[in-house]
Amino acid sequence: MRARVLTRWVAYYAFALLWLIFLAFMMIQRIRTSSLGSSTELTIAIVVLGGAFLAAAVGFPLWVLPNVRCRAELRRRFPEAVVLVARRDDFRPFIDVDALDIPYRRIPYFLTVVAARDSLAAWAGGDPGEQPRELASIPWLLLAPFEQAATEGALPQFVLRSTAQWNGEEQPLQLTLGSNAFGGLFPQTYGSSRAALAALNARAGWLEDELPQT
Repeated sequence: MRARVLTRWVAYYAFALLWLIFLAFMMIQRIRTSSLGSSTELTIAIVVLGGAFLAAAVGFPLWVLPNVRCRAELRRRFPEAVVLVARRDDFRPFIDVDALDIPYRRIPYFLTVVAARDSLAAWAGGDPGEQPRELASIPWLLLAPFEQAATEGALPQFVLRSTAQWNGEEQPLQLTLGSNAFGGLFPQTYGSSRAALAALNARAGWLEDELPQT
């Protein structure tokens, strides 16, 4: 499963890179064989391709910067905590939008996960002038040990799975972890996922060891 996940992601990245190289090659060939100012097709292609790169260059930082700011602030608040990036839908059963007074669609797609001493919490925020806001907090005592697994979708990746006793029911919890460097846009590697798994289970075990004996 590990090899399958890594191979698929390498294949997707390679396809995207080859496609960009092909577009660049075709544009260079077109420039060589025609006048830049007299080719309507070439002008349209340049505008479309340039617009796509500009949108990516501007949109990517705007999309990930709030999460980067949020993680930086939470690391300052909780220097002993494990700070990760996961997806909004991972915590959907645990987010009480009525209590938070916020529509679910307004919650950012990428959340900051803080594995503190007593709980696993999901936070969002990071816009200029905005403080991070806790969206959900699950005590370690309610969580089963995490296990590493791999998804089977079109873009497979490694996830951490557990269950939580929540409001009298057993709810599944799946952490679809993303890379810290890119605000969650790219998935964590196998090694990073294993490190996160060990850190979370160690944090839960550390709390259990400190509980008073009965």
